[in-house]
Amino acid sequence: MLEDLRYLLDYANRYKDQAFLEALSNHFCKLEHSRYQECPPFGIQKAIIQKLSYILLRFSYWSHSALFRDSVLDYFIQDFSVTRESLGLLINSSFGLAQNYFAEYKDICGNDKEFIRYFFVECATQQNELNLERNFGIGGYLIAKIKKAVDVASAIHQSETTAPLLFLPELDSMVSDILYEMQVECLANPQKIALFRLKYALLDNVFFKEFINDFGIIECIFDMLLRLGCRPGLSYSSFVKALAKKLSKSQLDHKAQEQCGGELIPCGLVYLAAGASKNSEICLSSKAQEITAESFVTLTTAQKMPSDSDICQWPVPYQSIFFSSDSLDVDYLQHLILNCRPLSPQVLELALKNLQKRMATEAFLKVLDLLKIQEKSPFLQKIRCRFEQSLSHLMVDIDQTPPIMPKFEQLFAGQEAS
Repeated sequence: MLEDLRYLLDYANRYKDQAFLEALSNHFCKLEHSRYQECPPFGIQKAIIQKLSYILLRFSYWSHSALFRDSVLDYFIQDFSVTRESLGLLINSSFGLAQNYFAEYKDICGNDKEFIRYFFVECATQQNELNLERNFGIGGYLIAKIKKAVDVASAIHQSETTAPLLFLPELDSMVSDILYEMQVECLANPQKIALFRLKYALLDNVFFKEFINDFGIIECIFDMLLRLGCRPGLSYSSFVKALAKKLSKSQLDHKAQEQCGGELIPCGLVYLAAGASKNSEICLSSKAQEITAESFVTLTTAQKMPSDSDICQWPVPYQSIFFSSDSLDVDYLQHLILNCRPLSPQVLELALKNLQKRMATEAFLKVLDLLKIQEKSPFLQKIRCRFEQSLSHLMVDIDQTPPIMPKFEQLFAGQEAS
C-alpha cells in the first residue's frame, strides 16, 4: 500500500502539465472542505481522492470516454465499499474538469471502443503484473477481462493459426470485436501493436492530433525511431531531414513534414543529448526504446546473434525483450547469464526466469551456484538468493517421499482390505 502511494506521488511530481495538476488539486480541496451530502467518510474520501488524482493525471485524455468513467466508478465502489450515490458528485465533477481542460481530445478519446483498444494495447505490452496494476490504478473487472483476452489472443497468435478467435463468455461484444480486429491486423503486420503504442504516445502533442489515425505517417515515424535505435549518433538536423524525406509522400504539407521531427521531443520520444543546436546528437527516450524494442531485437538477430559486448551496450528495454525470448537456445542463454556483463538487476531477473522455466531444477541451481561465485553486486546477489529461496521447497530427499500409488490401484485398495 505504501509503495503504491509512493508511486502515485512520484508520478504527480513528474507530471508535466502543472496547470492541470493545480486545477485538479484546487477542485479536490473545495470538495473536501464542502463535505457535500452523501459523501464517503473523510478517511476513505481522502484515499479515493489520492487514487483518483493519479487516474485523471495518467489518463486525462480518456476522461471523455463514458466507459472509462464508469469503470473508475465501479472500481471505487468495489475496492472501497462505498455507495454509488456517495461517489456521484466526486467522480462526475472531477471527470468534467478533465474534459473541459482537454476538450481538444474529445473526438479522438471520447470513443469507448478506442479506449478499450488503448487499454488492450497497454495490457498486451506490460511484462509485470504488479506494474500493470500500479500503472493503471483502477484494477478491477476491466483489467481482468482484457488480461484474459490478451492471454487467449496471444496463445492463438503463437500457434500461428488463422482460425476464428473463441472469446471468453464474459467479454462483451465491444472487447470481442477489438480483439478480433487486432488479431487480424497483427497477423498481417507483426509491428501493429508497436504502431498503436506509438499512436497513443503521440497524443501528448496536439500537433499530431489531425493525423493521429493515419498509420502511413505513424509507420514513417516508427521506422525513423527504429533506425535511431539501431544506429545511434544521428544529429538533430539529420534526423529531422530524414524523417521529412520519409513523409514526402504523405498527406502532410512541406512545412508539417519539416516540423514533425522536432515535435517528437514534447512527446517524450526523443531528446537532445547536449544543448539545443541543430548539430546536437538526438537520442531515443526510454519510452521510444520500449515501443521499438521488439522490432529492434527481431531485426538485429535476423541474420546472426550479436556479440556479448554488443548486447551489453543495448539499453535495458532492448535487453529485456531479448533475454525474455523463448527462441533463445538454453545453452546460449546460460552462457549470456554467466558472461554478459554488466546486466541490470531487472534484465538478469528476466533472464533467470526464462532459464528456470526451460531447465531442470538441479541444472538451474548449478547456474545459481556459478553466479554466486562470479557476482559480487549486492543487488544481483539478492536476485540470486530470491531464486534459491523459491526453489528450496523442491529440494527434498526423494527417499523420504511416500511412494505414489497408481490411481487404478487406489480404486481397489479398499476392496482388497475388506
